[in-house]
Amino acid sequence: MNKVKDKSDAEEAQYKLFQDFVAPDFMNTVQKVVDIGRKADPMKWSVQDVICKLLEEAGEFSEAIQNKVGKIHKNLEPDADFDEAADAIICVIDGLSQANLDVPRDYLVYKLQQSIIKKSKKWEAKIDLYTAKDDIYGN
Repeated sequence: MNKVKDKSDAEEAQYKLFQDFVAPDFMNTVQKVVDIGRKADPMKWSVQDVICKLLEEAGEFSEAIQNKVGKIHKNLEPDADFDEAADAIICVIDGLSQANLDVPRDYLVYKLQQSIIKKSKKWEAKIDLYTAKDDIYGN
């Protein structure tokens, strides 16, 4: 295993645990996306190009969700919401990877997973707070 510069022993141990036991399917999928993106010639497909593509895909995801919930009516594939979500996620991962070409792939995936866990906990705490407020005020 490559030791990443400026990583503490505790971070190194947590990273090893992540590699061995946490979300191997997620990790493998993200690694594949990173590998594919890193094959692209940055002179032909820059991080700025990836971000522009992300905005396009976000719009298509929004359209698919609006269609699914009946806000708009378009003839889309039944799984368009899942497909467009996947396209947007791929762009996010590719953009992150392109902006961090000096970061080893496995460590990039690990850091992304850690950020997802951290942000999920923050999101959950906000939802719990709003739910508690609703319970207090009888909403």
